[in-house]
This record gives sequence, structure tokens and C-alpha cells, in this order.
Amino acid sequence: MEKKESYIEEKFGTLLAQVKDQLLVSKAKLIILDLMENGNGGKGWDNWEMPFTLNMQFDARYTLAHHTYWVTKIALSVAQMFEEAMNIPINYDFLIIGGLLHDVGKLAESKEKETSFTRDTEIFRQFRHPAYGAMVAKQHGLPDEICHIILAHAHEGDELYRSKEAQIIHRADFIYYGTLRSHLGLK
Repeated sequence: MEKKESYIEEKFGTLLAQVKDQLLVSKAKLIILDLMENGNGGKGWDNWEMPFTLNMQFDARYTLAHHTYWVTKIALSVAQMFEEAMNIPINYDFLIIGGLLHDVGKLAESKEKETSFTRDTEIFRQFRHPAYGAMVAKQHGLPDEICHIILAHAHEGDELYRSKEAQIIHRADFIYYGTLRSHLGLK
């Protein structure tokens, strides 16, 4: 467990340090640890070094940890610009925790199979990662506003009203993915 806690601190500590509400930080860490312990089809998961998407192949450096960190950083930059340019208040604690947990459900929906990864899990047969991540966050007592960010970051949120923070995470997620695709010359 200590190794996994060190991993979380190494990958996400600078972002977690910006959260004022330490109870949210504690709960977020517990959620990450829970899914690291129980992900991979129930076998446990040692880290977040799987690809951030299984929809297509990207360079190995674009891991789930890399994606999670940079989506959250993109979201913070956007939020700061909106506050400055438009005087729109943003709940940064919710934004950061929502960003760090937006894809946490992927740890349960995916599993390692030989030298690659697959979504051949019981969780994936029932839920996509946004719904599962939001459910786990709710079970761990995170506020509905953060559960909403997790749920609404992908197409599951397309028919919902997205909060400001959910809009920002949703767009930051697609900025990361879409810009990487364009860089590689993909549609």
C-alpha cells in the first residue's frame, strides 16, 4: 500500500497540494487506492502506466497518469483565464479533484492481457468508466458536484447540464485527446 501511496504522491502530489479541503484530498486518495487495489478485473493494479485510451495506439508515454495530470493542468489554466477575463468564479477544489478522478474508472473497466490491455471486464460490460468512477466517488462520500464532473466528462454528459467545472474538465479532456490526434495527423 505504501508503494501505491508514494506513486500517487509522485504523479499527482503537486495538484493535490493545491486543494484547500484536505478531506477531499483524503477521499480522492482513497478512491485511487481502492481502484488500484481492486482494478484490473478485480486482480489489483500496480500503477497508472496503461495507455490513456484503448481506442487507438499512441506513444507509450501517453499513459493514463500522464493524461490525468495534463488534463487537470489544462483545466486549471482554462479556469484561471475564465476567472480573469470574465470574472466567473470556479471551485478549484472540485475542479482539481474532478480532473484527477475523471478517468479513474478506467482502472476497473480495463485489464492487462499478455502484452496489451483490454476492456474485457465485468465492469465494462455493465458501465463505462465515467459512470463507474462517479459511483465509486459517491460511495466514498465525495460531493455530488465532483461525482457530476466525473460522470459528465465524456458523452454520458452530453444530455446533462454540465456545471462550469464539468464543462472545463470535459473540454480539457478533448483538448488533450484531439490535439494529440491532430499532431499525429489523425482525424
